[in-house]
Formats: sequence, structure tokens, C-alpha cells
Amino acid sequence: ILFYKLLINILIALLVIWFFVILGEAFLPGFISTNISFLKLILLIFALVLSLHWLSKKIEKPIDSKIELSKPTLFVTIFFLIIISGLALLKFSYFSNVVITLTTLLILFYLYRELLNQDS
Repeated sequence: ILFYKLLINILIALLVIWFFVILGEAFLPGFISTNISFLKLILLIFALVLSLHWLSKKIEKPIDSKIELSKPTLFVTIFFLIIISGLALLKFSYFSNVVITLTTLLILFYLYRELLNQDS
């Protein structure tokens, strides 16, 4: 259980880093992506999400925190993420765009289902 909570904290830290990397890439295109491998960061987050999912099933402990988030706030946040991600992905190859976009959508789906406890 301690390892599970540690993985959740690492996931939160990586998501904050991911947000600032995307934000930095939007304002300084090419500067961040030449120094930090964006694809490796996304794949690391995806692996962490999968390991958290596997570990939560293994120890049979679902995440029990309930966060209230209004629908307008959720839509504005998603719209902001789409715009920033679109700007950040302009200079990547087609394959990298597909991998990064699918991984980002899976992470957002996981956050929506597991961390926000939304079943609909």
C-alpha cells in the first residue's frame, strides 16, 4: 500500500512536469523538445498509469478520493489542453503525434474515471 501511494505521488509530480513541459513548448516552440524527450515523458506517465491500474486491482484498493469539478471548468480545461497540445505537437513527426495524442487521451480518460470517480 505504501508503494501504491508513492506511485500516486510520482504520477502527480510527473503530470505537473508534463503540464509545464507542454506549456513551455507552446510558448517556446522547439526549445523544450530539443532538450527534453517529450515522447519518453509521455511513455513514462503511461507506464506509471498502467502500473497503478494493475497494482490497484492487485491490492483491491480503488482510489477513494472524490473531487468535485463543474462541467464548465472541465470543458475549459480540456479545451485549454487541446490548444496547448496542438501547438506543442506542430513540429513532431506523424507517428510521434499519434503516439503522444493517444497516450494523452488515455491519461485524461484515466484521470476522469479513476481520480475524479466519474462513472458516466
